Amino acid sequence: MKNKICSIFIVASMIVTCFWLQAAFAQEASPFAEFNKNADKGTVYASVKRGSGADQLGRVIEDKTAETLLMGPSAFCADGAGNLYFADCVNFRVVKYDAANKKTSAVFDYKMSGIKNGFVSDIAVAKSGDIYLVNSAENYVYRFDQSGKPLAVIGQIEDRHVAKRIAAIFCDPSSNLVVIDAQNPNAIVFSPEGKILKESEFKFEDATSYALDNSGKPFAARIDGDSAKLVDLETGKETVLKYEIDSAKENKLVEARLIGFDNAGAAYMKMTVIDKNGGMVNNAAVKFKGAAAEKSVKMPYLTIDERELTLKNPEILVKDNTVLGYFDSDASFDVISYEVK
Repeated sequence: MKNKICSIFIVASMIVTCFWLQAAFAQEASPFAEFNKNADKGTVYASVKRGSGADQLGRVIEDKTAETLLMGPSAFCADGAGNLYFADCVNFRVVKYDAANKKTSAVFDYKMSGIKNGFVSDIAVAKSGDIYLVNSAENYVYRFDQSGKPLAVIGQIEDRHVAKRIAAIFCDPSSNLVVIDAQNPNAIVFSPEGKILKESEFKFEDATSYALDNSGKPFAARIDGDSAKLVDLETGKETVLKYEIDSAKENKLVEARLIGFDNAGAAYMKMTVIDKNGGMVNNAAVKFKGAAAEKSVKMPYLTIDERELTLKNPEILVKDNTVLGYFDSDASFDVISYEVK
């Protein structure tokens, strides 16, 4: 009887403790939870089941009826048709989501290329269809065609290691590769064969993000006190973006990430503002026409602890006025579409 009473007491204590922990966690998370409740939920653009194993690891599945899974995406990008390309650093392959038929396929396996001992930190797709992957261990960029045939290794000219720390890569309208070197701040334009066409050195090392405008010109975003700045990396011209954070209330701009530019040249930024207690004031994708904020959409805010995966570019611009973000779980990787209006 005594043991039974003891057991009941232990179980009751565990239940009380669980309720206390849940309440404490809810109280701690409440600033973001309350904000997220009123944020735009978006719509599912793509949902890919997560998984790995012998039938997925480093393989391009020949059986067209078989399902291609996505386990550890490290970066993703979109092409001009709205198709998505993921670098899966667990299954060692590039995975494509076809926006037209809403199906996922493994484009090619990069396990046996020069990237096998490195981590793919970024991906870009050119108008030509060629796919570029950054091997962050070497700071080289590998170029492949759509079949996975290696075409070039870009980043070394004679004995010179051109980029010391690749922060981002992009493809311009002419299918040239633009590499951003964050260690020796420089925007380097390479031909598809790896020849240097242009270099634009810049003077700062505190950029939060980078993107190309619709003409292929490289830009960076920076936070300077309570302001966000957009910097033309070719000319050095800075544009202070007009975005109200109400600093009189001790609000603080903690994120100003450049997502991309649309066909009319408008810049899209991810802007996150918190109050003096760390509560969420705003987390939004904002469209800027020149320096002025024109449109925005509130997006849910997830902490690093709430994400299993942290992609290099958490948001991308897939078309004018449409920004993609993501949610991940053990079961799936979901790309969410938000309309900036």
